Amino acid sequence: YIVRRRGSGSVVNHTIPKNSEFNINNQQIKNIALILPVSATRDYRVLNAIDKIARENGYIVSLYDSGKSITKEREILKNLINTQVSGIISFPIASIENVDSYFNVQNSGIPLVFIDRTLPGLDVPCVKANNFLGGKIITEHLLQKGHRNICFFCYTRALSSESERFNGYVNALLENNIAPKKD
Repeated sequence: YIVRRRGSGSVVNHTIPKNSEFNINNQQIKNIALILPVSATRDYRVLNAIDKIARENGYIVSLYDSGKSITKEREILKNLINTQVSGIISFPIASIENVDSYFNVQNSGIPLVFIDRTLPGLDVPCVKANNFLGGKIITEHLLQKGHRNICFFCYTRALSSESERFNGYVNALLENNIAPKKD
């Protein structure tokens, strides 16, 4: 952020202040950190919506790119705890690798909200689609079209969102008296 120093002019300060409130035009603006694997973000409407609502409520949004890296996500979380942001909205990368880092965020008292998936053992509000219903609906659609050998493919079922979709898929198959196959 930019700091004005009397007699020196304005300079870029690469250190975020300890408190999470910036003073812009004599107005305090609170900072919300948004952690996303930006490389995977295809729909910028989510980013725009978060920014719009935040600004309407006196907040600014700082975007942090986790780059789908567990290490980078961990570093971001550690730094955010130290800067004491007003809140964190995060699209967590994995299911268990950084649970301890998110636990530390919770213990720091910083409000935390997840996007798309939950993490085991953490009671964090999450904004997400109904993944179970989505998996079930798409499977039912294929069954109605006459398909019977339907494969469910995902990166890992360790993620809550993919596990929920898988459960919807299995539910639709079982309701139609079709046993899911392992392969």
